[in-house]
Amino acid sequence: MSEWYKIPLTSDQVAQGVIMEVQFAFTEIYLTHGAPKDVALLISETPNHIADPENTCLYLTPLATRLCAALIQQFEGAHPCREPSPSESSHLAGDMAYLSGERELKALRERSDTN
Repeated sequence: MSEWYKIPLTSDQVAQGVIMEVQFAFTEIYLTHGAPKDVALLISETPNHIADPENTCLYLTPLATRLCAALIQQFEGAHPCREPSPSESSHLAGDMAYLSGERELKALRERSDTN
């Protein structure tokens, strides 16, 4: 796996605490492998689209998908995807530095393009 992965969550899964379960499982995998660079779990929520079945999504960076293959397989709807928009996703676990630098610049450009 060398691409981004998206795990869409239903409102029932969110209510059942699946986000926290994935966050803990991801963090355990991340730390077990020595906290590698560029391994991160992101979250995207679109509060204005509550009826959307993919209102809340988790994203794994390409390097994270390699380490978390077993975790990804636990979710029936998980699938490869494009990198989520930096302005619409935030860090949930893993490499905090991943969000700095180039991704932060992308987010700033996206925000300025919409204004």
